[in-house]
Amino acid sequence: MRARLGQSTFIGELQSLPNFRRPLIPVFLAYGSGVLAGPLLYFESYYVSLALFFVLAVMGLALWAERQALATTLLLFGFFLVGSLRWLQAVYPEGNLHVSRVPDALLTRMVELEGTIISAPEKFAPGTGWR
Repeated sequence: MRARLGQSTFIGELQSLPNFRRPLIPVFLAYGSGVLAGPLLYFESYYVSLALFFVLAVMGLALWAERQALATTLLLFGFFLVGSLRWLQAVYPEGNLHVSRVPDALLTRMVELEGTIISAPEKFAPGTGWR
């Protein structure tokens, strides 16, 4: 394919593809399909994160090897994995300290806080001092 004057060949190749005249549409579709496919995945978010990092690493190698079609496909698959990861993290929050795992009894009791103030508070005249 011949490039027009002042235009790189890579941009010319991408603009000849029908879906890349509006490049965000495939990204939104990949992310949205990942969110919709989230309930169908039977993996923990840890494994989806590992798959995402693997896809990004292979995409980097594909870009290094100048395989734009493979890199584009991996980029869209990466957005699919980000969408599914977002669904998994929203439905199954991680960690024992997440607010959804705090017992209700701990949220309704009084809390006592102990500590030491390093120096006594200083009083400043109006208009001076820290604001």
